Amino acid sequence: GISALKKNCPNILYLNDQIHLLASYKINTLLVEWEDKFPFIGDLAIISHEAALTPTEVVQWLDECFNYYLEVIPLIQSMGHLEYALKHERFHNLCELYGVIGGKTPEKLKYFMICPLKETAKKFVLELHHQILDNMGKHKASKYVHIGLDEAYSLGSCSDCQKFVEKEPKNGKSQLFIEYTNWIGQHYLSQGKIPLIWCDMLFRHPQLIDALDKSKDFDSFLKEKAIKDNKAIKQNMTQSVYEELKNDIRKQHML
Repeated sequence: GISALKKNCPNILYLNDQIHLLASYKINTLLVEWEDKFPFIGDLAIISHEAALTPTEVVQWLDECFNYYLEVIPLIQSMGHLEYALKHERFHNLCELYGVIGGKTPEKLKYFMICPLKETAKKFVLELHHQILDNMGKHKASKYVHIGLDEAYSLGSCSDCQKFVEKEPKNGKSQLFIEYTNWIGQHYLSQGKIPLIWCDMLFRHPQLIDALDKSKDFDSFLKEKAIKDNKAIKQNMTQSVYEELKNDIRKQHML
C-alpha cells in the first residue's frame, strides 16, 4: 500500500518516480488513500487541498501506474479519518461529535468521523466514493475498493447514536457498526466489487459479528484478516465466536 497522498502534497514528478521504483521491485498493486489531494468538484470542491492534483495529473498518474503494471485500489474512508473534509464548517453537522464535546477537545477528534445514522452523512460518504471511483481511469475496472472503517472510536457518542446503543447496551455499538458496514458493503457488492475494510473495529465490538454480510467475498476477507492478522482476537471475542470464525476459514481453505 502507499499513503503518499495522506497529509503530504507530492507533485506528479515525485509520484511517477515512486511508481518506477515500486515497479522495479515487482510491486503490482497500490492501495491509494487520496484524501484532500483529489480534485473534488461541486459541493465537495471545498475539500480539495490547494496543492491537490489536477484532473489531468490524476489521469496521467493513473495511466503511469497502469503502464507499469500496477493496479490501483482506492482507499476511501467511510466513517472515521474524515477530518480532512469534516473540518469545513459546511460539514460539521455530519460529525458524530458535533455539539457533543467541549472546546478543549482537539480539532482532529471533533471532526474525525461521521454519524453512521444520519442519512445526510451517508449521502456525503457515497458522493466522496463516487467522485473518486468515477475518475479512476483504466483502474476503474478493478474489482476491489477499500472502504476503511478503522479507528472509529467515538462510535455511539451523538444523541441519536446513544439512543440506538441504549436499546441494547451490550450489543448496541456492535450493531451500529455492523449495520453501517453492511450498508456500504452491499452498495459495492451489488456493483460486482469486493469491499475491503480494516478490521480493528470488529475486534473492538465483536458481539454481533455473525450479523455481518454473508456475501462470500466480503465476509471471507474479514474472517481471514481476523484470524491471521490480529493475535489479540481471543481477548476481544468469545471463544465460541473465535472458533466459529476459524472453522469457517478452514472450510474455505484459507488456513
